[in-house]
Amino acid sequence: MSKTPAHHKLPWIAAAIKRSKAIKKTTKPLSVSVGDRFSLRVGIVVFGTPSYFSLDGAISEFTEFVEQNSKFVLDIVFNKYSLLALDEYHVMPGMGGCKFVDPKYVHPETRARLPDDVEVQIMLFDIQSTKVCYGGLAYQKSHYTKNAPFIGIPFGDSIKFWGVEPNWKTKVATTLVHEFYHALTYIFRVNGIKLPNPDKANLYGFNAEDDPGWVKFDKFIYQKITDEMYLALTQ
Repeated sequence: MSKTPAHHKLPWIAAAIKRSKAIKKTTKPLSVSVGDRFSLRVGIVVFGTPSYFSLDGAISEFTEFVEQNSKFVLDIVFNKYSLLALDEYHVMPGMGGCKFVDPKYVHPETRARLPDDVEVQIMLFDIQSTKVCYGGLAYQKSHYTKNAPFIGIPFGDSIKFWGVEPNWKTKVATTLVHEFYHALTYIFRVNGIKLPNPDKANLYGFNAEDDPGWVKFDKFIYQKITDEMYLALTQ
């Protein structure tokens, strides 16, 4: 594996950096800007080189969706690396032998590549020759994830049949939006705040037939975060 990260200053990243500089930082997870926006520092690492998966486009679509439907401004730290070693794909118990990347079982040097001082860690990884269990998975924070909630999302030639969800432009954006909300539920829960369950759309009156791609439901749950909830994280 490469020992030197390739730091990509793409247009959407440059815009995020520009926005974040205008936001006053504190020692709390969130900080409030003059325009009543809340900065959240997000680490994104990619292991492998996607071909048909437009990850840059997906991250841009994800960032735009979150910022349009919440008061978050995402301050993104983004790096790309070469493929993971095959022994870093963990066999998930009770799942018929399929695998996923669990931060507890990756190599120490891989964990070291997770950015420091972020509120959410996101790892996008090429599945290579493995059979994956999930399209995405969120883990609660631990010392394995540098004390931030961790999101794993796979891509790879063997799952190129995965189509773009209705009402989305890219294949990975919908998973990023969904799993990121799971990470937010972990962050808010520490402060005694319970957010809607993103896996229970039917409980809130949404279904796949009336809401293809779950765009309406995703907007609904992000917009359920109130000013009081945001402010609770800055106290």
